[in-house]
Order: sequence, then structure tokens, then C-alpha cells
Amino acid sequence: MKAHLSLPTATAMTVLCAACAFAQPWLSARDLTQETRGRIERFTITPQGEIDGFLFADSQQVYLLSDLARVAGAVVRLGDTVIVKGYRSPAAPVIIALEVRDANDRALVAPSGPAAPKTAQSAETPQTQTRATTLKEKVRTTLYGPVGDVTGAILQNGELLRLAPQTTNRAEILLRPGESIEAQGRMLSTPYGPVVVAQSVSPASER
Repeated sequence: MKAHLSLPTATAMTVLCAACAFAQPWLSARDLTQETRGRIERFTITPQGEIDGFLFADSQQVYLLSDLARVAGAVVRLGDTVIVKGYRSPAAPVIIALEVRDANDRALVAPSGPAAPKTAQSAETPQTQTRATTLKEKVRTTLYGPVGDVTGAILQNGELLRLAPQTTNRAEILLRPGESIEAQGRMLSTPYGPVVVAQSVSPASER
């Protein structure tokens, strides 16, 4: 039986309330609760080389809060069909996960249950390698944080790009689907796949 992920509802509600500040005031947590089934196409990886969510095959983004993200790599795999219980952010097209369960809906626990088995702790410290890189490509899909902040993009060539913390806000404006960009930063190789961590993003030159 495959392990499951869950976290306290209060943690997710803190993020949800922050997201609601950017949305219509009449939205409530009950309105946003949902279950979504999908096949995991790829993980989203932070500039530190850790998982913070995944994309379904239909490009739906799922964001994992820290209690789930730190063990996700040990309990889910690319290609798995899973059920996500959580909230759709009112500020961006992203689902904030409370639970991740297997396709047969097994190992269902209350949100206050344990986050994951102890054997999953090895996922906390991924080994990474880096090298400098520059790329020019079009944006295919924008990636968001739980309160609607732009955190990166999937590019047309399939590469995952994430913004380094010091990257300027202008980069967020450029990471729109169809925009051609030039990014400079470092290529991070992780057990979950490569990620380009952009130190700067600018419109791609036409020459």
C-alpha cells in the first residue's frame, strides 16, 4: 500500500486566508474545498533543489506546503495517478494540497494525521549539482506560489525555470505564456529532474 501525505488544516488555512486577500471577499474555505484526480507529469522544484509541488498531465499545478513537500519525493513518483484534496487558490490557477492519496483512495486519514512515514525522511536533503547557464526560449506555462506570486515557468522546450529570491519583480511580468525570454542563472541537477534557477530574466533579443 502506497504511503500518503497530509497536513494540519490550520497550516493550509493560513495560506488560504492570505490568498483570499487578493480575491473576492465573499469566497470561503468551503467554497474552495475540492478533490482532484490526475497523473503526475513532473515535479516542480525550488531553487534549493527541493520539491514544492507537481504538475498533472493536463498542466494543473499542485502546490505542496512544507510538511508535505519535504517528503513528497519518497512517497509519490512521476506517472502516479493520485487524488489531491485541497483548496484552489483564489489568486492563481493552483491547488493548495491538504492531502495526497493513491488512485484507489486508500490510506485516507484526517488532515490532523501524521504527515508521512519516517522512512520518507531521506527526501529532505537531495544531492544537487550546478553549472552556469544562459537560455533563450518561449514561456509555455506560468508557475505560481499559493498566494498568486509568480515563481517560475515551464518553457516551450520542456525546461523548468524558477526565479531566484533576488530576481526582480519585472521577471514576473515577463513569465507569461507565449513571451520570449532570455534567462541567466544556474542549471541545478536534482534527483527529481533539472531546474534552471534564474538570476535575471529579460525579453529575448531578436537578433
